[in-house]
Amino acid sequence: MSAKIIQLRSKKHDPGRINKSSPSYGLAVKELDREARLKKEFEDAKAAGNLTEASRLQKALVISSHKIGVLASATQKEGA
Repeated sequence: MSAKIIQLRSKKHDPGRINKSSPSYGLAVKELDREARLKKEFEDAKAAGNLTEASRLQKALVISSHKIGVLASATQKEGA
């Protein structure tokens, strides 16, 4: 599942290019877990009406999403 998400987040959509042994792959999987947690916290804060916390979490989500894209691109095999 994570490989598919990482593949979609990368700019190169060739499944044969994902290098699961890359250190970046493990970091991308951890960042995906973090992003899922942040999304849940964001929805909870928004539902509770805590707009300050929701805004902070939304900024963290944008940063996390960008990190996943960068790490996903780094998992691509060279010249494959």
